Amino acid sequence: MPLTGDFRKLETLRRKVAALKDKSLQRVISQNLAQEVLELIAEGFAQQRDPYGAGWRPKKRSDGRSILVRQGRLRRSFTLTRVNSTGFRIGSSVSYGSYHQTGTRRMVARKMVPDDGRLPPSWERAIRKTITEILEDHFRL
Repeated sequence: MPLTGDFRKLETLRRKVAALKDKSLQRVISQNLAQEVLELIAEGFAQQRDPYGAGWRPKKRSDGRSILVRQGRLRRSFTLTRVNSTGFRIGSSVSYGSYHQTGTRRMVARKMVPDDGRLPPSWERAIRKTITEILEDHFRL
């Protein structure tokens, strides 16, 4: 029994599946995920919430500015420091950011990034959405 159909579309699909092993596509995915994570961190500052949705504890003395924003240096310090086909790294260029993230005996923690080994549900949804959009675009025939 002979096979019939549009073999050009089948060949196009075969090439696109093969491209999933291509480091450049993997790098595009990593780059887009890094941008998504930077946006999630920025959202946390805007909403004054940690990645898990809990509000940051208020300041002891209100000065009219947002929590963790005196001059905006910490908020602006989060940048993409490395991206390749296997992932990405985001960091903060200010040394005091870790004290806010983990807290000290004199300062409450106000988490800006996940740090308990699990991805917050809202972050997981955003990351899945980004990956889905990239793959849907890639596989469009």
